[in-house]
Amino acid sequence: MDNSQTQAIKRLSAEFADPALERAYRVESFPAFRRHNRLVAVIVVALACVHAVADYGATGGGPQFAAFLAARLATVAIVLMVFPFSASPRRYPLADWSMFCAQVSVAATFVYITSSYSPEVMVMRESLIAMNSIVLVIGLYLFVQTRVSLHVVAGLFASSAILVTGFEAGRFPPGTGALHVAIHAACNLIGFVVVNHFNRVRRERFATVLAYRDANRELLVQRKELKRLALSNEQARDEAIYANRAKSEFLAHMSHELRSPLNAIIGFSEVMTEQLFGKIEPPRYREYAVDIHSSGTHLLALINDLLDLSKAEAGRIELREETVNLQDVSKSVVRLVAERARRSNLALSSDIPDDLPALRADERLVKQMALNLVTNAIKFTAPGGSVRLAAGQSGDGGLWLKVTDTGVGVAPDDISRILEPYGQVQGDAGTAEAEGTGLGLPLVKNMIELHGGRLTIQSTPGEGSTFALIFPPKRTLAPNDTARDVDGSAPAEADAAPLSDRAA
Repeated sequence: MDNSQTQAIKRLSAEFADPALERAYRVESFPAFRRHNRLVAVIVVALACVHAVADYGATGGGPQFAAFLAARLATVAIVLMVFPFSASPRRYPLADWSMFCAQVSVAATFVYITSSYSPEVMVMRESLIAMNSIVLVIGLYLFVQTRVSLHVVAGLFASSAILVTGFEAGRFPPGTGALHVAIHAACNLIGFVVVNHFNRVRRERFATVLAYRDANRELLVQRKELKRLALSNEQARDEAIYANRAKSEFLAHMSHELRSPLNAIIGFSEVMTEQLFGKIEPPRYREYAVDIHSSGTHLLALINDLLDLSKAEAGRIELREETVNLQDVSKSVVRLVAERARRSNLALSSDIPDDLPALRADERLVKQMALNLVTNAIKFTAPGGSVRLAAGQSGDGGLWLKVTDTGVGVAPDDISRILEPYGQVQGDAGTAEAEGTGLGLPLVKNMIELHGGRLTIQSTPGEGSTFALIFPPKRTLAPNDTARDVDGSAPAEADAAPLSDRAA
């Protein structure tokens, strides 16, 4: 059921349409209901005592006073029943009916005593009786908390009794009967409207508080769930950190264990390939030695790439800032891959302007990025194609280094895949030997992002690709600004470690 339907309030009775919600409201509001009605009961008892004294003064004692006192004592006894009936929320129906009986008894006592006085008694003149009647009727609505329907019954009973006894005893001046009827009708109407409104407002407030409670309860449940998820994520993160640390330790250990025998295999196979100690017979043994040397070199490159990628992902690669001349980088890269391009029958060229500003970066990493991109372009370009290395300055002042080829290209859907570790796409027949580890481009992406730049790829299948390294403007050095680091500090010493000629 819709929440708005369960919280609907009846028009006349001003009670919730949902019985369960009405019971919850009664139990919730019972303490305030009990305090209010008990206070009213005490006030009624006190007024009864005061009126008893006034009765004695008006009657001078005697049988009439005794009858009045008996009526007031009966009323007091009925009113005091509010206390035991309002002792527990489970008795709220009894408390309602006890207040109703108290209302009726007070009205009946008032009618009985006022109708018993003789018209000669000064304090009970018709004007005072009318005023007291109006106060009584409105008071039955406003000063007692019970059901609206019981208010209406008590008010109508009091008005009917007052009007009937007033007409029979001749308490109303001639010609004013209709006025008294209208006044009592107005009093009952005003009392009903006011009590109905108050009850409606109280229940609307209760419904609002209930809605807030439900919302808070849901928030607490969500909070617990978020805490659980946060704890689960923290545990998963710790496990991932532990796994990454274990992976790094494993790679570091394996690199040491594998590099030593691999260097021996590569060295000895190279000696056998060159036949430094004499000709190897039969010739097939030399072919095997060439295969061993090629496989060993490939495996060593794979191990080196794995270590570099592991360091990049762990953020353990530290930039050794220095002034980098992109022309020198281009010449070094072209010199390293020239023989490979010649064997693949490719046209290799570079286009670096002489007036290009210097770059503040890690020269070793810049060379490695450029080398990986050029080597990758050579691998995936069929014989007769071309590979071009170019550099320039963008409109915002940053520098860029591009490698353009006429190779097989990459489909748009495959671009994200080749930037993931071990992500490769299938080449065509012209590039059947273009095999690699699938780590070159992810390494380049990590290294350029370490410089605060980005790697962009533009490619068309069957036409070629352009891979661009975009460096931010803050890494561009002015002609006379070669002695400061990117952040304004003194430059760190250049890393003199040589760049190995590894496959991308």
